[in-house]
Amino acid sequence: MQYSTFEPQSSGPPSAVAGPSQAIRRDLNAVRSASHSSTTSGSFLSSITQRVFGTKASSLCTPNSSAAEKAAARARGAAAFAKLPPVYQVPATVPASASPASRPAALGDLLTVAETNRYDAWFYLIDREACPAETMAPTKLAAFANAIDLLQEDHRPPAAEFVISYLHNFYVTIGKPGEFATYVGQIFSGMKQLASATPLIEAFFRQTATVFGNKQHLVAWGIQRNLTGFSAADADKLWRATAIWKLEYMRAEQRYDGWNKAFVQLDRQSIASTTADIALHGNAITLIPEGENRHLAASQLAKRLIASATPRATPAARIAFVHEGLAMIDDNAVRADVAEGLIEHTRADGSAVREYVHRAISDRFDLFDPGTGFHLQSVLKRLNPSAQSEKP
Repeated sequence: MQYSTFEPQSSGPPSAVAGPSQAIRRDLNAVRSASHSSTTSGSFLSSITQRVFGTKASSLCTPNSSAAEKAAARARGAAAFAKLPPVYQVPATVPASASPASRPAALGDLLTVAETNRYDAWFYLIDREACPAETMAPTKLAAFANAIDLLQEDHRPPAAEFVISYLHNFYVTIGKPGEFATYVGQIFSGMKQLASATPLIEAFFRQTATVFGNKQHLVAWGIQRNLTGFSAADADKLWRATAIWKLEYMRAEQRYDGWNKAFVQLDRQSIASTTADIALHGNAITLIPEGENRHLAASQLAKRLIASATPRATPAARIAFVHEGLAMIDDNAVRADVAEGLIEHTRADGSAVREYVHRAISDRFDLFDPGTGFHLQSVLKRLNPSAQSEKP
């Protein structure tokens, strides 16, 4: 289940909140109400989150849950910890004869909780730290965000939403104008686990416009500048996904440069790309205005598709990779441009590459509209006059 926004907080900001924070709150409320009529996310964002991260549904306690539902989740979390064997810590200064004192449950204890109960236990811990104001500094939130990977996969999205909820409350009650990107970055700079960052970034992609008032540029900067705790491969995936997400919010004339910057990150990798990589960058081409730059992007992607298909062990595997790569591009016009790019790039390649690329296209004319199908068939016949095709 996806939540477009969080319910407004019932209590006002603390009396100590300064004017700038009140101004932030007014600004967010005004923009949030206006953003419902915008087309900020649309089908492209839906495609990004499904293809890169996937989507998970859950009926667990969320930031939109009622007070009673949250109280029940807290109680379940406390009960999960209560079932564990007691853990004691005896300070060195305490005589051995003294009774040991039990230690409060902490994030490190989550692994000792049954996996099915772990989400409620995680919520109990983060809520205990955040209450009563339901807010938490980003540096503290980082630890809870990084522990999301300890939860069941379908429990991670609502956990990510709580991280965003507490960040939102911190920003509107305590935060300083101009520091939002810093706050987002403080969370990610304290994280290391891809399985934790994935649902959190996806939640930012989905909720930034409605929760934080169209601050996508600040969220993107906060994420992309603070991925040093992740492995190089994981950081690259998160960086590129964020770069693609922000294209929709850039001016049209800047989108090709933004797309190309993300693509260069992919293209310089020494390993072959996956079809998910092809889909991520291919579907983003629709955001580039029609014209020379869009065709250039499609040509670049086609070249990468060939480079990733060619190392595969058999011709059948290469053909299947091209089939899947083309099929995962949703837009018919972009798919056609990529197919033309495939044909163009094979003009200078060896006959073996030409053969499997041409075969991959001719085997799947059903991926194209009639006009494109007739055109591609004509081009292939012209390039292979001796080839006899049984296809009409």
